[in-house]
Amino acid sequence: MDPIAITPNPVLANKKLGLLLSTSPEHPNAETVYHLSKTALANKVDTYLYFIDEGVLNLKDPRFAELGKEGLKLFVCAYGCQQHHISTDGYGKEVNFCGLVILSNIIDGCDRFLAFN
Repeated sequence: MDPIAITPNPVLANKKLGLLLSTSPEHPNAETVYHLSKTALANKVDTYLYFIDEGVLNLKDPRFAELGKEGLKLFVCAYGCQQHHISTDGYGKEVNFCGLVILSNIIDGCDRFLAFN
């Protein structure tokens, strides 16, 4: 059970939130981004998450794939995967491997964008 109770806020529905995670799974930012994503989705906020640099190591955390099934739009830097020797095979349609152009589009297209470095 998650330690945070989520009460939906209808004011947030249909807003767009962009998140960037560049830290490894051991860093507290990974936990923060997970809970922020989960809360945003519960509030019907369109949520876009981009893993970059050491953030690509969070692909090993199955919770993010589960959030993808709940509506999280998960993007992962393909170059970062190459640099950290992370295979891009075996992931479902919930995970999109791409480049920085997509990150730029997320930043430009969201109501709010938060970077966790």
